Amino acid sequence: MSAYQRNKGARFERLVASTMAEATGLDIHRTGGQSGKGTDAPDVEAPGVWLECKVGARPSPAKAMEQGEKASDGRPAVAACKRDRYPATATMRLRTACVLWGVADVGMRDLGPLVRMSFDEFVRMYARVYGEQQ
Repeated sequence: MSAYQRNKGARFERLVASTMAEATGLDIHRTGGQSGKGTDAPDVEAPGVWLECKVGARPSPAKAMEQGEKASDGRPAVAACKRDRYPATATMRLRTACVLWGVADVGMRDLGPLVRMSFDEFVRMYARVYGEQQ
């Protein structure tokens, strides 16, 4: 991976973190992908979710979700992805989206299929749930 690609990824992670922090007032920050203990960490540290960020010509939300679900410490994974020259999106399991939408018990046995929405809509929903917990 070239320095340009690494820097582009870091810029997107900072944008995701700052947008969410501004919307919620919470301490949401970029981690750089590793915790201080050398273990996996989300790209962006945010309460309640494991955020993986991908940016580029053809980022794969499904692969980002797979990476997040494997590495997660139990929090539901969310993939923030931005394809070059397109708006950012957020991908998550249906169950996670239902929690953010305020549907208390969806009665699902598993996490459900992947759903995608605009990143801005995800931030509004996230702020409604987690911003109130300050």
